Amino acid sequence: MQMLDNWGLVSIYADRLNNLIIFPNGESKEGDTREIDVDFKVNDPFTEMELEDTLIKALELCHSKIPPDINELSAIESAIGKKGWWKVTKDLKYLSLYWNKSDGFLVKPYKRIPRKGYILLVENGISLGKKPEPGQLAAAVKKAIEFSRL
Repeated sequence: MQMLDNWGLVSIYADRLNNLIIFPNGESKEGDTREIDVDFKVNDPFTEMELEDTLIKALELCHSKIPPDINELSAIESAIGKKGWWKVTKDLKYLSLYWNKSDGFLVKPYKRIPRKGYILLVENGISLGKKPEPGQLAAAVKKAIEFSRL
């Protein structure tokens, strides 16, 4: 993997059939972290290798673009082709893949709260360390999808 300088964050949305839409994140003009307009789709059934390769590609693209402005369509709205973040994400589970130099990989599931967004399910985070074995990253993402709630 072409390593990032310090850290990377990838957003993963899963529909009810476990089809995934994956976005690298970058720093906005306002200084916060948001999804950039680059998406990867991985449809179920997918292999561990296909999922892991896609996640690494997404990580490598973190910080490669400036995310859409807060007043523009979000990356997920653009990818799905609908306006309205609440409508677009209504039936999508959310999880994230975080990587940094010192801790390695962490997969985090979230719970959707109506009209508020997603909250982290801290107790269900999956730490994989700096060098997970082949298949471990895919297994952690699949487990985090199970933990994630609508």
